[in-house]
Amino acid sequence: MGNDLMMNDDMVPEASLRIGPVPDRPKADRGGSVRVGIVLMAVLRTGPARLDDLSTFTGLPRTAVWRCLHALRQVGWVRIRRGDGSYQVTQACVASVLGTTRPE
Repeated sequence: MGNDLMMNDDMVPEASLRIGPVPDRPKADRGGSVRVGIVLMAVLRTGPARLDDLSTFTGLPRTAVWRCLHALRQVGWVRIRRGDGSYQVTQACVASVLGTTRPE
C-alpha cells in the first residue's frame, strides 16, 4: 500500500478540508466556542493571515472572526504580527495543543 491513503465513506478528501460556512445549529447553541475553534483551525492552517482573509476562509462574518481572535488573544493563543497586522498562533498555543510545557 505504501503512501496511499485508504478512504472510507466517513473520511473527507484532502481537497475538501477547507473550512466552509458554519453549519446550522440549534438556537440554544450560540456557536461561540465552535466559532473560536473554527477560527483557531483557520489560523493554524493558513499561517499568518489578516482578518479579512480569515473571514473569507471560514465563511464567518468579519465581526464574528474578530471576536474569536480577540478571545484567542486574551488566552495567549493568537497574536497580531507587527508590520502587516496578520494573526498567527503563539508558541503557547502550540505547546498546549501538543501537550508540552509552555516555553519560558
